[in-house]
Amino acid sequence: MIDEIKNKNWSTTQISFLHAEPGDEFVIVNRLGFDRSLSFTSFTVQRVLQRDVICTTSDGKEMRFNKNKEINNAYLPGNEELVAMKAEQAKNDMVYKAWVVAVDMKRNALNPDDPEDLELINRLIDYRKRKESRE
Repeated sequence: MIDEIKNKNWSTTQISFLHAEPGDEFVIVNRLGFDRSLSFTSFTVQRVLQRDVICTTSDGKEMRFNKNKEINNAYLPGNEELVAMKAEQAKNDMVYKAWVVAVDMKRNALNPDDPEDLELINRLIDYRKRKESRE
């Protein structure tokens, strides 16, 4: 079984492969660029050798990890922090998609005579009012 270690000096989690077994799973979290978006790479242990652990990603890519070194920003699948990060990233993705739609609508201009566009305009206005009332 892969061991999860909470690093108290940094607010990250590490994993140790000392007790790893084939079939164990873990996720490595990477920050991408300045927008602080995250990528999640899932791994499954395939083989445990004397010094290395051979793992594969969900898309079949094979990676080798040193059995005696801990991996930073790695989590077991049920970890609460990992679940929270994935939920936060999903929200950020939705906001980004909405922003892309808003930019596109700005370019293509909404048609207030179209009932669907009018409904969207009203929802956007309501959203802005709610946001301003919270501030």
